[in-house]
Amino acid sequence: MKKVSLIFAVAIIMAVTFVSCNKKEDATAPQKQYVNAIAGSFIAQEGDITLKSADLNKVERTWTWYARSSSFYGNATLALVKGNEFITNSAAYNFWSVAGNNPTTIPVSLDAVTYANLTPDEDLRCVLETKNSNHQVVFLGIVDFNPTTANFPMTVPGFRLGDKLTINADQLFNLPGGDRISITATFNLSPIDLSLTELGTISGVNNQLPAGTQFQWSDIHYGTAASQSVAVTHTPTGGAPIELYDGLDKKVTGTITITVTDNGSPVAPPTGSYSVTVDASAPGFGQALTLTTTKVGWYDSQFNGFNDTDISVTGVSVPVN
Repeated sequence: MKKVSLIFAVAIIMAVTFVSCNKKEDATAPQKQYVNAIAGSFIAQEGDITLKSADLNKVERTWTWYARSSSFYGNATLALVKGNEFITNSAAYNFWSVAGNNPTTIPVSLDAVTYANLTPDEDLRCVLETKNSNHQVVFLGIVDFNPTTANFPMTVPGFRLGDKLTINADQLFNLPGGDRISITATFNLSPIDLSLTELGTISGVNNQLPAGTQFQWSDIHYGTAASQSVAVTHTPTGGAPIELYDGLDKKVTGTITITVTDNGSPVAPPTGSYSVTVDASAPGFGQALTLTTTKVGWYDSQFNGFNDTDISVTGVSVPVN
């Protein structure tokens, strides 16, 4: 049977029950308690940042299940489900023990179908990565839950990763003398640590779960920030503002510094620069900067031209007799 049809059967999969084997057990030995499999259906639901772009075309989804603090995995905080919690050779064990079944990737063309799988009846984490055609993670969803108390079908909210930052400085460039200035934007880009984020603490409230939590933008973990400096130019006529950053794997963080420099004129040397700062947007928000000013421009940016006209001398004959 194909992997997709195993883990995401359209029909609801009934809970699997088991009987003890005929082997005679030592009455004094503790009996290992396995878990049952529950039919749990999951629906992906994405939300975007307020200023969107990048390649947001959804092509495939990768689903991953972790057991949380399970005795079947040495009480690790999060352990990839491998079937240890099921009786050997049971239907659930045979599925989860296959490495290629967790994580599993399916096309978004199956979104119209309600998916069900042999969900272990224990504390779990579900991680959903929605990817574009370049296999970049566009939306990330994480939910901690227990199937016994969850409401199915359970929605896994996905949050757009990355950031977008644009700027429009035309009001300054269009001042008289604005052709003599240059503008630079300096900001920090912090890479998203996807692995650490997916295994980290999540703090959002999931109302579908009596005791469950879900991932939100503030739960993202970042790596070391790197400074970027971009020259700002005129916005093309009728075009979009100048793009400073637009991507899925980094976030603009810290302070954005805008520096305006007077490059001088043929008769005046450069006079220095002037800087303003603005805080980067919070996670979940892109930022479109527009530079404004109440100042006026100047017209002394070229040599003065001189064109002197002399008087004319007209010859007059004056007779003296």
